[in-house]
Amino acid sequence: MTKGCTCEGATSLPTSYREESAEADHQLYMIRGTLFALHDHLTDREDTNSSAPENAALWALVETAREKVDLCEKQMARMWDARHAEAAQNHR
Repeated sequence: MTKGCTCEGATSLPTSYREESAEADHQLYMIRGTLFALHDHLTDREDTNSSAPENAALWALVETAREKVDLCEKQMARMWDARHAEAAQNHR
């Protein structure tokens, strides 16, 4: 996760950027937590020999969601880096 920017000059970013980053980080954290809980639930289902085709479909869904969260985190990091670079350039 991006965890917001803590480097020197971060305070030169508009408050809305910092708030936006914190909110996005929180939302991604919540989504990832939900995916971990679903992963645990699916693991428990496999232990009880639940429907294999249904489990396979759910596993595929979880993996796709994880990939999308990973991509979103990377995009957030790039956006944050770009905004920070812009603010640093404007600060000079």
